[in-house]
Amino acid sequence: MASSPDYDVIIVGGGPVGLMLGNLLGRKNLNTLLIEKTAVPPAESMAIGVTPPSLDLFQMS
Repeated sequence: MASSPDYDVIIVGGGPVGLMLGNLLGRKNLNTLLIEKTAVPPAESMAIGVTPPSLDLFQMS
């Protein structure tokens, strides 16, 4: 039997929050799996706006 991958975190949903969380966890060297049910990207942005806490996170990079 093949061994299954070992993940520190599994994120369900590849929207703006899931993608940001995945990036932040990757910076901490956590083995992360992001699961998204949609096979194709949306035609338009799913984000309504950018909040001040999100801007703070972007500035960390």
